[in-house]
Amino acid sequence: MGHAYAGKKEFDKALAYFERANDKAGKGLVHCGRREYAAALRNADEVNDDKVRGLVHCGKREFDKAIGFFEKARDFSGLSLAYSGKRDFNKAIDCARKANDLSALANAYCGRKEFDKAIGLFQQANDLSGLSHAFAGKNDFDSALKYARQGNDLSAMGFAYCGKRDFTRAISFFTRANDDSGLSAAYCGRRDYDKAIEYALKANDRSALGHAYAGKREFDKALAAFKQDGDESGMSLAYCGKRDFDTAFALAVKANDYSAMGHALCGKNDFDNAVSCFAQVNDLSGLSHAFRGKRDYALAAAYAQQANDKSALGYAYCGMKEYDKAIECFRAVKDFSGLSHAYS
Repeated sequence: MGHAYAGKKEFDKALAYFERANDKAGKGLVHCGRREYAAALRNADEVNDDKVRGLVHCGKREFDKAIGFFEKARDFSGLSLAYSGKRDFNKAIDCARKANDLSALANAYCGRKEFDKAIGLFQQANDLSGLSHAFAGKNDFDSALKYARQGNDLSAMGFAYCGKRDFTRAISFFTRANDDSGLSAAYCGRRDYDKAIEYALKANDRSALGHAYAGKREFDKALAAFKQDGDESGMSLAYCGKRDFDTAFALAVKANDYSAMGHALCGKNDFDNAVSCFAQVNDLSGLSHAFRGKRDYALAAAYAQQANDKSALGYAYCGMKEYDKAIECFRAVKDFSGLSHAYS
């Protein structure tokens, strides 16, 4: 019963059953689910459970340590999770296949941005949290939120609300889930980059740290963080910030990241191909950016409104010379660069 409730993310009920059964490994799994890693590690040490130790180190983004424990436990599902964390998706796929673990296999395909393959596998596994993750990757945040709710996954709900640019709700869900990486993403969305850095460091999440530094336009720091994480999409973003659009595009292609390709192409003033890339992944904010480059400000504004992206909408209004509307948009999201642009 404890494992069933843990699978449903009803951790209080799961913990009650594991306590009645004196199942310390089970209690460790629950504490991992709650991101209470110190408690999970104590439980694992009490019963010498390498699988739970591996999950703890995965949660702490200490993937090499996690791999060592999963290898001792001969846990190929865990190894797949850890290799996905290291962005070694080929090894992750190999381990998932050895474990016959459809969810782990789908997670690796998500990392490769092969979201349609991932969705098919998550559907076979009836993995609602996974489906939320995959639909978020496709920028279908309504579907992502639907599956997150069905799966009772607070973090997934947070990321869906981030995608919908409802950062206040996102922060609420990430706080309840004790998800520091998610909180970093949400505070980035709110342009509170110092808080984003604080949470990224707590989570030991170098990719989140890179995004926060990129938001502060400290692109060398961002690039260093992304390189530590092996995040080619993030590196592409940083090189865009440094206006090295050829390198940015090459990294985006390696990462199979159409949004990153679109941004690099915008930097190269190749707006028609940028539109094609953004359309491929339904990136509405990106489409707004590209149509603004094409000076089709009405369409840029329409996509920005669909994306609930006030900053993109502000720039579209600037293009339309409706500066008062632009200023209102930029003020709403504390976009000081945008405000400077509008006032100039």
